[in-house]
Amino acid sequence: MNELTILISCPDQVGLVTNITRVLAAHQLNIVAMREFVDEANKAFFTRIACTGVLDSKTQLEQKLLGALPNEAEVNVITQQEKQIAVLVTKEYHCLAEILIKNQFKTLGANVKCVIGNYESLRDFSEKLGIPYFYVDHNGKDKAQFEAEIKAILNQFDLDYLVLAKFMR
Repeated sequence: MNELTILISCPDQVGLVTNITRVLAAHQLNIVAMREFVDEANKAFFTRIACTGVLDSKTQLEQKLLGALPNEAEVNVITQQEKQIAVLVTKEYHCLAEILIKNQFKTLGANVKCVIGNYESLRDFSEKLGIPYFYVDHNGKDKAQFEAEIKAILNQFDLDYLVLAKFMR
């Protein structure tokens, strides 16, 4: 399921909302919010639509919308992709538990790719939920060595964010 934001601007005319909603319905997209504004002085129509559904082709949807609107129309379809994250932890479980439970139930708004810890204590919990756990020993290493090992692990994944869950090193 995709979450989309669609931005449209075009000359104002009768039937624009009908034309737009027909195209979205034909693509099985459900409108969850729609705000429109008409600049009467310039006879311009603007709308922002939030919708959900399975989007096969962003380009195809944009083309269908442009075909249903006046020639000067501008359409921008913005897909909301889940962010890919790694979580750095120490010994304390409560922050990691909250993140991984939300990840498990798909309510986090992100996808946890891995957990990296400087203690082994959270490995079982992470792996029981299907999340790879990497242990990086911090004893006897300077900061640069420790961070280089973490970076080598992070480079194995295509990540958007690094989350520190009580990780203070």
